[in-house]
Amino acid sequence: MRLPRGSLLHRASIPGRSRRAVRSLVLVVIVLALTVSTAAAAPAERTGSRPRIGLVLGGGGARGGAHIGVLKVLEEMDIPIDYIAGTSIGSIVGGLYASGMSPDELDETMQNIDWDKVISDIPDRRKELFRRKEEGLLDLFDIEFGLSSKGLKLPAGLVAGQKLNFLLRQLTFSSMDIEDFDRLPIPFRAVATDLSTGEMVVLGQGNLADAMRASMAIPGVFTPKEIDGRTLIDGGVVRNLPVEIVRAMGADIVIAVDVGKHTQPLTDHASMLDIASQTMTLLTAANSVASAKKLTPEDILITPDLAQVEIMDFHKMHLAEEEGEKAANELRDRLQGLSSLEPGYRERLSRRRQERDLPRRIVVRRIEVEGTRRVPSRMVERRLRIEEGETLDLETLQEDLLRIYRIGEFEQVDFRLSREEDGYVLTVVVDEKDWGPDYLRLGMRLEGNFQGSSGFLVNVLHRHGFVNRLGAEWRNVITLGDVLSLNSEFYQPLDYGGHFFVAPVVLIKGRQGSAYLSPNQEVLFDGYRYWGSADVGLNLGNSLQLRGGLRFGYVDGDFNMGAQVETIREHQGEYHLRFSYDSLDATAFPTAGGFLDLELSSSREYLGASRDYTRLRLFGIKPWPVASFTLIGMIEAGTSFQDPLPVYDRFELGGLLHLSGFQWGQVSGEEMARLGLVATHRILNMNELLGRGIYGGLSLEAGNALPAGWEWSFDDFIPAMSIFGGADTVLGSIYIGWGWAEQGHSSLYFMMGHAFPAGRLR
Repeated sequence: MRLPRGSLLHRASIPGRSRRAVRSLVLVVIVLALTVSTAAAAPAERTGSRPRIGLVLGGGGARGGAHIGVLKVLEEMDIPIDYIAGTSIGSIVGGLYASGMSPDELDETMQNIDWDKVISDIPDRRKELFRRKEEGLLDLFDIEFGLSSKGLKLPAGLVAGQKLNFLLRQLTFSSMDIEDFDRLPIPFRAVATDLSTGEMVVLGQGNLADAMRASMAIPGVFTPKEIDGRTLIDGGVVRNLPVEIVRAMGADIVIAVDVGKHTQPLTDHASMLDIASQTMTLLTAANSVASAKKLTPEDILITPDLAQVEIMDFHKMHLAEEEGEKAANELRDRLQGLSSLEPGYRERLSRRRQERDLPRRIVVRRIEVEGTRRVPSRMVERRLRIEEGETLDLETLQEDLLRIYRIGEFEQVDFRLSREEDGYVLTVVVDEKDWGPDYLRLGMRLEGNFQGSSGFLVNVLHRHGFVNRLGAEWRNVITLGDVLSLNSEFYQPLDYGGHFFVAPVVLIKGRQGSAYLSPNQEVLFDGYRYWGSADVGLNLGNSLQLRGGLRFGYVDGDFNMGAQVETIREHQGEYHLRFSYDSLDATAFPTAGGFLDLELSSSREYLGASRDYTRLRLFGIKPWPVASFTLIGMIEAGTSFQDPLPVYDRFELGGLLHLSGFQWGQVSGEEMARLGLVATHRILNMNELLGRGIYGGLSLEAGNALPAGWEWSFDDFIPAMSIFGGADTVLGSIYIGWGWAEQGHSSLYFMMGHAFPAGRLR
């Protein structure tokens, strides 16, 4: 080392040997000073001679509950962790632990999460827009396609992660201002895979929740996460056990927890989730073995026995945790040598967590919306209840984001907070569906009674969303099968809140097949009905709609009664008024809410109709949970106010749960009444990605349909009952049952489609 010319030591007259001694002394002083400053900058628990410990948490879905059990043992043994790297579920557990969450808090958090709902984007039906609820009554599959000139387009995954994203934001809220993961209480890395190149991506900066979400984007299940222009998926594809990552961070000794699943033959009836799980297993097993080979004799590999926990068994995470704790305890002798002997270690750990738990007061100084293209930002802003200058409430914000999500045009609705001098900027980030604005859904309805009577429909729904800035949409429903129909509606809101609307409708409907003039008089009908209408309406919240207008049309059909053919050629001109209330939590097997549909129509010659008549119909459903069962009350009634009704507008009953024992439409008339009480029980739960469950049920019913002006008595009601089983799946509802009615009517039924607010075959 040469001292600068002109320095005090250089100018002094010092003999050569003494000068060399002074230089040596200066070097010693400088080295000591650098050592002291470096030691002061390092965390206190990493001083001394103990080795630095890196924790590796592998991916494995629900099997990752074992990580929590391992962490409990490590803390119990006072083993300090200096670095953490995680993949997939390992990044979730590792990131939360690195941010300051204790193993007990992790345990409580994971146990309180309803994973089936979190990993599903299916919104709470009771809070959906009324328009989307209407579509839910149409016997459609829960799969939405995009439609363009290039053909059909599917979303990038089954789940966009709307609920999961917010959950991760909520759990990492205390660390939202930290963009460098080395500044977390424990330095952390999340591992993901670049979908374009197949390269491993190590995330050590940015937003912690985004990094965790990208790391667990299971291909085909969760949509990829875009970060810094790169499309990222689950890190397990390339590095399920990232040993070398913590080694590069500075770890001397590695504790690796492998919760990955080894490959096993698939069953003959593997589900979509089974196939996705097996695919991930094949991808991760090989690289996990390769990573394990990088461990040295000083490192420790923990492999819990998780044979009873599958990757998607999130309801079994507590079992995985127990196995993780057991596996770590079995290695207690080896782990004991890593226990910290530093004074005050536990106090520092406790203090660090107390700082994390301090409540944060976030004052929102400005609100911005980012990502809108088709949807006006004003429509998003109107659904936010928080105002500038208020303190942020996460629960309220979550409800607001879900309200925005339910518009139906967004793949995800997220938020970002950025600090300013006097508060924070809240940015609502929306990601519009890239497979829109033309959407396509398919569905099916199949009815059979094992006695030769059957009905079959295929439904196709096309919706073009956001035709203009007020959110107008053009919806077409095409039905093929025993009924051929096209229902085309242009729905135009008149305000950004969607309260008032106008809706012109065109309907073309044809039917060919059996019809009943009485329970024992079956005829063949072949005809078409055409009409156009212009409606105005009002939406009150998401559950109530009032609409009405004028209809004009024409009916052209033939009734073949064997010996004679009755031909109908009639003009229609009528006004109608409809009141609809729908707060059911499900259309297949509802357990909460209610449904009421009341429609009044009046055909008048002065509007061009061939005859005058009035028709009023009421249909209601009310479920009540009772113990482990759900009781569902049903009421249906209709009257013509003593007016004779044309045969094509008579009320019809029959079919499973709609006067069981009869065939569909076998009971018809101009006055109608039906009561029913149904008891259902969920026999088996299903993963929400596949459906809601498998059910059994019993119904008691009474009803009839009679001529106009009939004076009803108790004896007019025909008693009926049914026993049935069913499943509520993403491909629709399925029922198998037996029904009986007085007067010798009984039938076995198979039905695919809704049975409660039924989309009846007409």
